[in-house]
Amino acid sequence: MAVHQISTYDIEIVPSRQISGELKSFETSEQISVDKYPLFTLAIDYLMEDKPIKSLDDFCANIGKGQDAPTAFQNAFGISLDDFYKNFESYRSTWSSDSSTSTQQPDCSTFESIPSCSYLTEAQGYTFCKQCFPNK
Repeated sequence: MAVHQISTYDIEIVPSRQISGELKSFETSEQISVDKYPLFTLAIDYLMEDKPIKSLDDFCANIGKGQDAPTAFQNAFGISLDDFYKNFESYRSTWSSDSSTSTQQPDCSTFESIPSCSYLTEAQGYTFCKQCFPNK
């Protein structure tokens, strides 16, 4: 069974466009819903783009040593938390004008005969399958 290839753009940027509020506004939220995960994933991808994975370990170790979050962040990633939020929101503002070839509407011809969209996970294209085959 051929499945529509889902890109990072499809599973992170497209859903993140629907999330209102700045990333910083979710910092202290006690009720973070799963629908925010694509935004968080993108933020981590953006943060880690040119940093070694050990930076994440360093951040956790800094917190464990009693540093407050902004200090631990600065020490681990070499950027202040406020600057990161500002830079990320600037990056995020470019998404609406993104010229990626991917769109919300998939090319339905990329799905071969699929007995039921329910056989697919979200990452495999369940939402796109339902758009192409609403009765499956």
